[in-house]
Amino acid sequence: MNAPAVTVRRRLRPGVYELGDARGTLALAAPPDTAVLGTLSPGARTALRALGGRETTEDELAADATNPAERAALLTALDRGWVIRTLHAGGHDLCTTVPFGPRRPHGPAPAPGRPRALSRFARVRRDGDDIILESPLADSRIVVHHGDVLRVLHDPEPAARSGAAAAAVAGELAAEGFLVDREAEEADFTALQWAPHELDFHVRSRAGRRTRAAGTGFGGTRWAKGRFAPLPERRPPYPGRVLALPAADLDRAARTDPSLTRVLEDRRSHRRHGTADPLTRDRLGEFLFRTARARRRDGEGPPVGRPYPCGGGLYEMEVYVAAGQVRGVPRDFYHYDPHDHALVATGAPPRTVDRLLRDADAATGGAGRPQALLVLAARFGRLMWKYEAMGYALVLKHVGVVQQVMYSVATAMGLAPCALGSGDIDLFARATGCDPVEESSVGEFCLGSLP
Repeated sequence: MNAPAVTVRRRLRPGVYELGDARGTLALAAPPDTAVLGTLSPGARTALRALGGRETTEDELAADATNPAERAALLTALDRGWVIRTLHAGGHDLCTTVPFGPRRPHGPAPAPGRPRALSRFARVRRDGDDIILESPLADSRIVVHHGDVLRVLHDPEPAARSGAAAAAVAGELAAEGFLVDREAEEADFTALQWAPHELDFHVRSRAGRRTRAAGTGFGGTRWAKGRFAPLPERRPPYPGRVLALPAADLDRAARTDPSLTRVLEDRRSHRRHGTADPLTRDRLGEFLFRTARARRRDGEGPPVGRPYPCGGGLYEMEVYVAAGQVRGVPRDFYHYDPHDHALVATGAPPRTVDRLLRDADAATGGAGRPQALLVLAARFGRLMWKYEAMGYALVLKHVGVVQQVMYSVATAMGLAPCALGSGDIDLFARATGCDPVEESSVGEFCLGSLP
């Protein structure tokens, strides 16, 4: 990368427009952001209009009769997130910086002589025909046009000694927050508290300028409509044995349950279960009926929801039961059919069932294997057919909703509930034969009798 010179082409990013008032003051706007440029000369106004219509070099701006000081001030203001910048050298484009909006402070660029490195939050991916460099901490994404840019990413330290092009690329990456002071980043708690994938997930699953600038939809766009058929609400059945469960007597429960206030105040996580009087098939059936069944008006007709709220009313969540010590339910791994209110064996190997129960024991600090481990799984396509960019975030919200309902019902029934913090997606795949990208475990919940 030893090109003798580097040129920068600029154009206003899409959605930016010019505002003016009677006094001749100009501003740029791209709601919700604005930037006041002040009163510009006729030449500077001409240059600004040129930037709105095509890519323009600094030499071309100079031809618009702007004086050097005014031109430099205008470019400084525009480079704070209002223009798309492309670096060009040696007859080819190097990279293009596409801002999401006005640049915000992201820490100082690496000082001369300080060790610099690619930020631990940066990642490279393909988007269509483009190679994209992005970071949840950056206010822009960089489109990589030439392989030499990737060499700067791999070894940024010698970049300044490799010619003007490499130095320009390194400067651009540092200015946008992709090359950082390595020692400073590794000593910053605010940055270290985030795993890169968690911070990336956070910023991408919330509305904001990144989602607006991505050029894709966000929310319930039904993006797959017309391309793919939506998944049916009812999951295809497993071929294993079926255990019918008794329905709950909701009228009796309404008379005998403690009040909602009492339930919420008494709710506790109970990690140990009573061995003398274990959970029974009837009690498990009542619990599942009250927390996860497909409800129907007067017990007939199409389903009208379940006992917990769900975004879009799509109900992507499935409940599985690893029965360890449930009287009347053979030890096995079952899918709960919310439509027929029954347990259906998935055909899981006994060793896999045992491992699921042992892992739950370890997750509770060795309190003992649960009498029943309820595994919440999501059929992702059921929800993601409609929701764009935020689908998985919504799945995790539903996990919390379902677990809160389970805690409340278990408390009202005098059972021992305990939600777990994590589970093993590979074990779930072995227990069900599901493709983890189509359906996978997303939450776990232990249930048993009180000791």
